[in-house]
Amino acid sequence: MTRPSSRHSGLSPSIPGDADSYVSLGNMLAWTERPEEGIGLIEKAMRLNPRYPVWYVERLGAAYRAAGRYEEAIVQMKRVVTLTPNNVPAHFVMAICYVELGRQEEAQAEAAEVLRINPNFSLEWFKQNIPIKDQALLERTIAAARKAGLK
Repeated sequence: MTRPSSRHSGLSPSIPGDADSYVSLGNMLAWTERPEEGIGLIEKAMRLNPRYPVWYVERLGAAYRAAGRYEEAIVQMKRVVTLTPNNVPAHFVMAICYVELGRQEEAQAEAAEVLRINPNFSLEWFKQNIPIKDQALLERTIAAARKAGLK
């Protein structure tokens, strides 16, 4: 059986034009070793709904991070924290990105924000509750989070 030759491997939401569904599907792809496809779907959602909510931006930033596009991820997550300053996932993603870019001081500052907002944050909880299917990405994320100062 051959796969469809579309840009997004033939995957699309069951309701064409449903921007939230595109973001959800894009988010799933980002966690399952296909972040570039996920980015494309999230960007499509943003075009379909130009008055998109902040969680679209958060998902786009996470997909950029999963794709190794750290600077772009940081830009998106800074947008998120401007609108929702106590957004733990945004601060967490920025901490990871800063580690990957060798910007340790900024990584530690973001990790401190994570812990200020949620003093009970743990990497064990993260591993059990975040659906990263790409084992290498999960291990790299955990290692970077530890390097930033999270436990």
